[in-house]
Amino acid sequence: MTGTLNPYLRRVACKTCPFRRGMVGIVRPERAQEIAQGLLDGGSFTCHKTTVPDPDTDEEMVPGPHAQECAGALATMENAGQANQLTRIAERLGMRDPAALDVDRSEVFGSLAEWVAAHREPEGEELEHCGVVGPECEDPPGYWTGSGVSESLDDATCDPEHSCQFCGHVMCESCTSPEDETACVLCAEDDA
Repeated sequence: MTGTLNPYLRRVACKTCPFRRGMVGIVRPERAQEIAQGLLDGGSFTCHKTTVPDPDTDEEMVPGPHAQECAGALATMENAGQANQLTRIAERLGMRDPAALDVDRSEVFGSLAEWVAAHREPEGEELEHCGVVGPECEDPPGYWTGSGVSESLDDATCDPEHSCQFCGHVMCESCTSPEDETACVLCAEDDA
């Protein structure tokens, strides 16, 4: 890559990195979800210290001429084993070495889903994602992405008290057996 600065040289997360556990609240919940989804979809997230004002609008920050990938975002993805397509390509090209990342992994979040959840407003009651994941599941705990299976970034909607009497998994409405509301569709199918 002659003449181009390697965007994977940043090894340390900035003190004000939004992926640090102590920095919750500096990113709006909608923006946190947008950033995480972009990373899961194979995109990148530029370290804020290497961004510049957009010359067209002057309202938004864009990657600067020496833009670097956010070390905190990379460490968060590494914590969850979620290196996305872009970072895996950078590794194959010799532009990125995950071992060179010098971030205390306990200082950043364990996954992008945990990071997004930390930015949400508390809603009072604790809900969970469905543990059954039948064919018509409304609230699965994860999705297949280009990076493999990733945790759901959506708000959980299942009441943890509503679980299958046989397997014990929390059920969404669509994963509850229509014949027996105390069983999930998979256990009811096995029982039949």
